[in-house]
Amino acid sequence: MRIACADSGHVGAVSDRHRVLVTDGQWRKSLAIVRALGRHGHSVEVAGETWATTSFFSKYCSRKHLFPTAQRDPDAFLAALEPMLAARNFDLLIPTEDETVAICAKHRERLARHTVVPLPDFGTLMKAADKASAYAAARACGLPVPTTRVFEDFSEQSLDACARELDMPVFVKPRSSSGSRGIRHVSDRSQLTRVFREVHTDYPLPLIQQAIPAGGKARGVSVLMAPDGEVWASFVHERIREYPIHGGPSTLRVSVHDAELVERSVALLRSIGWIGMAMVEYKQDPRDAEFKLLEINPRFVGSLQLAISAGVDFPNLLCRAFLGGPRPPVPEYPDGILCRWLLPGDLLHFLANPDRMHLEPSFFRFWDANLSYDICSRDDFGPVIGRLMAMVVLSLDPSKRAMVFGRQRLSDR
Repeated sequence: MRIACADSGHVGAVSDRHRVLVTDGQWRKSLAIVRALGRHGHSVEVAGETWATTSFFSKYCSRKHLFPTAQRDPDAFLAALEPMLAARNFDLLIPTEDETVAICAKHRERLARHTVVPLPDFGTLMKAADKASAYAAARACGLPVPTTRVFEDFSEQSLDACARELDMPVFVKPRSSSGSRGIRHVSDRSQLTRVFREVHTDYPLPLIQQAIPAGGKARGVSVLMAPDGEVWASFVHERIREYPIHGGPSTLRVSVHDAELVERSVALLRSIGWIGMAMVEYKQDPRDAEFKLLEINPRFVGSLQLAISAGVDFPNLLCRAFLGGPRPPVPEYPDGILCRWLLPGDLLHFLANPDRMHLEPSFFRFWDANLSYDICSRDDFGPVIGRLMAMVVLSLDPSKRAMVFGRQRLSDR
């Protein structure tokens, strides 16, 4: 498809480029995709729920589409998405949120009549998204996982037995969720049954997982697997700061190398038949220095901009892998590249951390040759304005305000 990108503000010669639809444009990972593809001359259209959608303000957004999100109304989302795909002649659809990814995978064959959907089938997706299934696959591959109890049903007796068997503290975790949504920390055995029932109300039959002690490193391995199962690129990042400060999305992260974790992650993803983007998350247990699997994120993640800043351009590689382009060489990325989610992530970490004046690197280190930002960009400042507007909109919604400023998951992934 030969299209000009004048509407997006991108200046460049007309050449073979693609029209791509990115969903859930309010999130920072979606913005990273929009910018990466737009800078390569693709025409990137964005779907969002409100006029304050952050990616709408990017100069690389060639067209905005307002319609319901899969989180709020999956049926309305699908009803709006399919005719738009048919009418707009998109080459590629990139869903970015868990609920959006799930509904697109579930109806992949139906949507594939109109565009390429770079996802596995729904059954494979659920093997990755469901923590119980992911842990079973990990054990089969010989990967260590934290001590975890899985419930197909539950009773007071089974919960009491679990409380006696596991050392405290533990986490009660939804089988499928992102960020820190729905996760509860329990340090008192007498509170386990009550907390389990509270989580069960919104997330049926959650897991109970023994907490890994503080002190170990937290690493994520991002992998792009082409439709033929070949690995096109991988990237490893390490968390430096996060919000909530005891477990949540990263607010500052750094590029590192870990060949063993990459090998483990590729083996795990291949064992479930994965294709497309995924990030496999690990936490190091300081008792034995072993990295243990926390979850598989079967999608692009909030840390995406770091990989792009380090030279691993996953969005454009995905585009080539699934649209038949030649496989380009992926440059060896350097260690020590930093990427920061300042608004509101690292700001909230700073306010919540009692040791805020002694952070390393300092919260007030705003400029560095190796530092980039998830949202702030010198050549594309509009999303900063959009994010500030979105924060105002969030503050007016009590339920979303609680997610941003309370102890629930932060409203970004």
